Amino acid sequence: MLARALAFVEVQELNPRGTAYYPDIVAALVRRFNFQGYPTKPEDFDEAKGIQFTDGKFSEGTLDRVQIFTHGLVLDTRASTDVSAALLHDTLLWAKIELGLHYEESMVKRRAFVSQVTFESKLELGRLNPVLETVGSLVSSRLSASMGQPINYEPTGVVLNLDQSTTKLAPGYFSLERREQVPFSDNKYFSTAPISTQDHIAILEELERALS
Repeated sequence: MLARALAFVEVQELNPRGTAYYPDIVAALVRRFNFQGYPTKPEDFDEAKGIQFTDGKFSEGTLDRVQIFTHGLVLDTRASTDVSAALLHDTLLWAKIELGLHYEESMVKRRAFVSQVTFESKLELGRLNPVLETVGSLVSSRLSASMGQPINYEPTGVVLNLDQSTTKLAPGYFSLERREQVPFSDNKYFSTAPISTQDHIAILEELERALS
């Protein structure tokens, strides 16, 4: 559903002498990726909020979003984070040749990812801990009695996070949960993670083995 690659680089360092004109950069990116949404007004060129390009395409599919921030670049596809990261790198190399930007891969000091997937599985979140099943049964029995009809509560998700007060760059949380507004019997799940698509899927497979 989302494969986001982030490259932390000072945008000013990519154009240190101001040789590349922003409207020319926009026009070139629109031609290259056929973006349907792109900055057109002066207020759109705000790096603090993110200069945004949306609804483009590339050789492997849809290029959902590109954003240019003061301290980094964001690129979203739905292929994989590896594909997104490679496309971001290739685009910077292209901009170096075509637009005169100053870019070396070593300029990117940190990278980050966001992976979001949806999948079907027969895993049972209640197997995480027997206490969860006990609590679900207690809540279900109380509600069934008061509402006069069978009610069944069970675990529907798990969230892992870090103490965000300990870092300025919070990478995001990991979650696994049932798809909203979908019957439990469909066995459909959604998961988000601040890691590569490949690592994300490997962790989900490990969870599936443990909870099936």
